[in-house]
Amino acid sequence: KLTKQCKGKQQSSSCCKSTSKPCIAQSGTPPVSRSLRSSIDPGEVTTTVVFDIQGMTCTDCADRINSHLSQLSGVVGVNTQFMARKSYIEFLEEQITTESLEKEIQILQFRPTFLSSRASNDTTEQLMITTTASTFDQGTVMRIPGVRNVKEQEIHSKSVYIISYDEFETNSRAIIEALYEEHGEEQIAIYSPTEECEGSSTALQWRNRFLLAALLCLPIIFL
Repeated sequence: KLTKQCKGKQQSSSCCKSTSKPCIAQSGTPPVSRSLRSSIDPGEVTTTVVFDIQGMTCTDCADRINSHLSQLSGVVGVNTQFMARKSYIEFLEEQITTESLEKEIQILQFRPTFLSSRASNDTTEQLMITTTASTFDQGTVMRIPGVRNVKEQEIHSKSVYIISYDEFETNSRAIIEALYEEHGEEQIAIYSPTEECEGSSTALQWRNRFLLAALLCLPIIFL
């Protein structure tokens, strides 16, 4: 039986009723679950995939994902962050795939969205941006020295451009400055899924406050 509810977070039946532990709100990063780290070759190449996770309502949700994925063959480490709504999963590609990991998260009734992946021997980084420009030429971005790939992906109903670049040849600041010069500073913005979630939460809080104020005013109106 649950003895404590998440403070400031709505608690859903799909999350906490499936575990016997109390649902306690915490403000840190959930512990990283390591399953195969001690048994793999130190020089073996692993891949780390990042998912945006929707549907989590408390830290127990993040713990459930960590616990479930860490038991899968080929998974080296899992770090699911409730506040950031992200899951970082390190795994061996010859034993399990990104698609399989996504399906395993869906089995737990959460909604994962692929954000990025990176091999342990890879020197590339990723920059996520949005733009209000009527035309955005990906070829212009590809001509920036050090940029390896540009792809468009819809995240939270928003068109996001994911730019992959070699960290030894360029950096995010140089890419942003080149985009500012091409399209104008007011038309380019760095995208953060965390800020998106926080913005949605803030909007919901204001909506609830408005409804509460309206209800409190009803008796006065009738008088």
